[in-house]
Amino acid sequence: DTILFCSEPYIEDYGTGKEKIAASDVYNFCKKNSLKLIIKLHPKEDVSKYKEFEGINVKILKEAALTELMQKCALTISMTSMVLIEGAILHLPILSYQPSETNPDNFILTKQKVLPFINNYIDLCKYLTDIVLNRQPLEYNFDINFDAKEKIANFIRGEICQS
Repeated sequence: DTILFCSEPYIEDYGTGKEKIAASDVYNFCKKNSLKLIIKLHPKEDVSKYKEFEGINVKILKEAALTELMQKCALTISMTSMVLIEGAILHLPILSYQPSETNPDNFILTKQKVLPFINNYIDLCKYLTDIVLNRQPLEYNFDINFDAKEKIANFIRGEICQS
């Protein structure tokens, strides 16, 4: 199984951020459980940011067809990325991991209780064990109840939307 971690450029944008902590925690779980990890960089990030994680079971990608990659992986993890919103719309397995964050309202999917608010390594390991190792479906409360749902999903998938 492969876990996809989509990084965010907090360090690049604000000079500080917890994306490397999040990536490290996901990496440690993957290493301990012999899982593959793909770290997908944000366009503002350089491959050297995560060079300490490079190895046989870890790929660091600067460019990739993200939706296809998400569909191939057992789970996509990010902090507060739009990637997670895209995954929710497509009903893909996603998880928001916000290390040491105290306020679930800082990300719309945790604020609206679409996704669980995971802010520590112990809870992260519990969810990853359940979802990836034990193959329990991730239950999240997200449903779009309007006519444009399929058009949005098709647009995200890159399909041509016809009226």
